[in-house]
Amino acid sequence: MAVSTLFERIVQSLFGGAGDGAEPEVERRLVDDMIEMVVETVEPRVRQVRHYNQKLQGCMRGTIAHLREIGKAPFEPVMMARGAWAGDPRLNAFFATADDVPACLGRSRELRAWVPLMNW
Repeated sequence: MAVSTLFERIVQSLFGGAGDGAEPEVERRLVDDMIEMVVETVEPRVRQVRHYNQKLQGCMRGTIAHLREIGKAPFEPVMMARGAWAGDPRLNAFFATADDVPACLGRSRELRAWVPLMNW
């Protein structure tokens, strides 16, 4: 299965309304799919560990519960500016330096196409 298709199905299962009341089979498949996606992405050799899937079930269920809680909360805006970098740990996590913020934004074709449309 293509990774994008798997990822889309996982996102749909997480946030598409299945939630905590999902059928056990749907929930089991979500956990298994997420384990496989993480193992494939991070370290495929984990599959060599006997019963690796069973060993990862508990932590993956906890991860799914956490992601669902995050998905319920409204997102607050993030000021994407060089001056905001020092005071915002999210910007620190995504950008190595303050100068990387405007440099990254400037490389976005979508953002450059959108800005001229704004009524300032």
